[in-house]
Amino acid sequence: MEPADGGIDPAPYAIALIAFRAQATQGPTKIAVIGSEVVVEGSADTFEAFASYFDFPQDAVPLQHTHHEFFEGDKYIHQDSIPMVIGICKEEDN
Repeated sequence: MEPADGGIDPAPYAIALIAFRAQATQGPTKIAVIGSEVVVEGSADTFEAFASYFDFPQDAVPLQHTHHEFFEGDKYIHQDSIPMVIGICKEEDN
Protein backbone atom coordinates (compact mmCIF):
# COMPACT_ATOMS: atom_id res chain seq x y z
CA MET A 1 0.00 0.00 0.00
CA GLU A 2 1.33 3.42 -0.95
CA PRO A 3 1.59 6.03 1.82
CA ALA A 4 -0.64 9.07 1.53
CA ASP A 5 0.80 12.10 -0.25
CA GLY A 6 1.67 14.59 2.49
CA GLY A 7 2.78 17.19 -0.06
CA ILE A 8 -0.69 18.18 -1.21
CA ASP A 9 -1.99 21.72 -0.84
CA PRO A 10 -4.67 21.60 1.88
CA ALA A 11 -6.21 24.98 0.96
CA PRO A 12 -8.64 26.18 2.12
CA TYR A 13 -7.82 24.08 5.20
CA ALA A 14 -4.85 24.54 7.56
CA ILE A 15 -3.40 21.03 7.18
CA ALA A 16 -3.83 17.84 5.17
CA LEU A 17 -4.43 14.73 7.25
CA ILE A 18 -2.57 11.85 5.66
CA ALA A 19 -3.25 8.90 7.97
CA PHE A 20 -6.06 7.26 9.91
CA ARG A 21 -5.00 5.14 12.90
CA ALA A 22 -7.28 3.07 15.15
CA GLN A 23 -6.05 1.97 18.57
CA ALA A 24 -7.83 -0.42 20.94
CA THR A 25 -8.16 1.00 24.45
CA GLN A 26 -10.81 0.98 27.17
CA GLY A 27 -13.86 3.20 27.27
CA PRO A 28 -15.69 5.41 24.79
CA THR A 29 -14.41 6.29 21.32
CA LYS A 30 -12.17 9.33 21.25
CA ILE A 31 -11.14 10.97 17.98
CA ALA A 32 -8.13 13.30 17.93
CA VAL A 33 -5.83 14.87 15.38
CA ILE A 34 -2.20 14.22 16.26
CA GLY A 35 0.25 15.74 13.81
CA SER A 36 -1.10 14.80 10.40
CA GLU A 37 -3.03 11.74 11.62
CA VAL A 38 -6.61 11.14 12.66
CA VAL A 39 -6.33 8.87 15.71
CA VAL A 40 -9.36 6.93 16.96
CA GLU A 41 -9.18 5.17 20.32
CA GLY A 42 -11.83 3.10 22.04
CA SER A 43 -13.03 -0.28 23.20
CA ALA A 44 -14.31 -3.00 20.87
CA ASP A 45 -17.98 -2.21 21.53
CA THR A 46 -17.52 1.54 21.00
CA PHE A 47 -15.55 0.84 17.78
CA GLU A 48 -18.56 -1.13 16.57
CA ALA A 49 -20.78 1.88 17.27
CA PHE A 50 -18.24 4.17 15.52
CA ALA A 51 -18.20 1.89 12.46
CA SER A 52 -21.97 2.26 12.15
CA TYR A 53 -21.45 5.92 11.14
CA PHE A 54 -19.81 4.64 7.92
CA ASP A 55 -22.73 2.34 7.09
CA PHE A 56 -24.58 4.12 4.28
CA PRO A 57 -27.36 2.51 2.24
CA GLN A 58 -26.57 1.27 -1.29
CA ASP A 59 -28.63 4.12 -2.71
CA ALA A 60 -26.86 6.85 -0.71
CA VAL A 61 -26.50 10.09 -2.61
CA PRO A 62 -23.54 12.51 -2.73
CA LEU A 63 -23.31 14.77 0.31
CA GLN A 64 -25.40 12.40 2.47
CA HIS A 65 -23.60 12.36 5.82
CA THR A 66 -23.61 11.53 9.52
CA HIS A 67 -22.23 13.43 12.53
CA HIS A 68 -20.08 11.56 15.06
CA GLU A 69 -20.02 13.91 18.05
CA PHE A 70 -20.47 13.73 21.79
CA PHE A 71 -23.71 14.74 23.48
CA GLU A 72 -24.49 14.66 27.20
CA GLY A 73 -25.24 11.11 28.33
CA ASP A 74 -23.59 9.43 25.31
CA LYS A 75 -21.78 6.31 26.56
CA TYR A 76 -20.09 5.49 23.23
CA ILE A 77 -18.33 8.80 22.44
CA HIS A 78 -15.76 10.38 24.78
CA GLN A 79 -16.60 13.93 25.83
CA ASP A 80 -13.17 15.14 24.59
CA SER A 81 -13.58 13.57 21.15
CA ILE A 82 -13.46 16.02 18.26
CA PRO A 83 -16.61 16.06 16.11
CA MET A 84 -16.35 14.24 12.78
CA VAL A 85 -18.60 14.44 9.73
CA ILE A 86 -18.60 11.24 7.65
CA GLY A 87 -20.15 11.48 4.23
CA ILE A 88 -20.54 10.41 0.64
CA CYS A 89 -18.38 12.50 -1.68
CA LYS A 90 -19.40 13.80 -5.05
CA GLU A 91 -18.11 11.81 -8.03
CA GLU A 92 -15.57 14.50 -9.01
CA ASP A 93 -14.18 14.50 -5.43
CA ASN A 94 -12.90 10.91 -5.68
